[in-house]
Amino acid sequence: MKNKYFFAVLVFSLFEMNAIICQVVPKQQPVPSEKVTTKGKKPQTSQKPKPSPKKEQFSLVGTWSGVIEGDRLVWRVYADGTEEYAWYHSEFIQRNEGIWRLDSDILFEDWKNHNSDVCKIKFISQNHLVLTVLENGNPNNRNQQRHYYRVNNP
Repeated sequence: MKNKYFFAVLVFSLFEMNAIICQVVPKQQPVPSEKVTTKGKKPQTSQKPKPSPKKEQFSLVGTWSGVIEGDRLVWRVYADGTEEYAWYHSEFIQRNEGIWRLDSDILFEDWKNHNSDVCKIKFISQNHLVLTVLENGNPNNRNQQRHYYRVNNP
């Protein structure tokens, strides 16, 4: 026995309130006197393919804070491709400036102290990112994950 009904579902968002409306709609049956042919033609459907979900894009630009090896680090990333950090060690503050570029999910950094870093970047949210060290001159840091949290929005 064929089902005489199907469900139409409409999902919408209004002022950050989500609602789902379900309606039972009778299936339309062809009139017996009409000929339904699909010979040589693909059946037409009113359903459009679902678009693939877009990967949410977050900005690296801003001020970030994290803890590395027990010390606090404040990292400022600027839209012009420059950056700076202050690493608060227990006895002193280490500062450095450099330039950065992002290629897909790989962050390349060149610092004024002649060090270079290559990290895989993963945004957890707009205000939380994880850098996985691929190369920074210290083999002990390879694959180390560093969590940074946004201090301010750009």
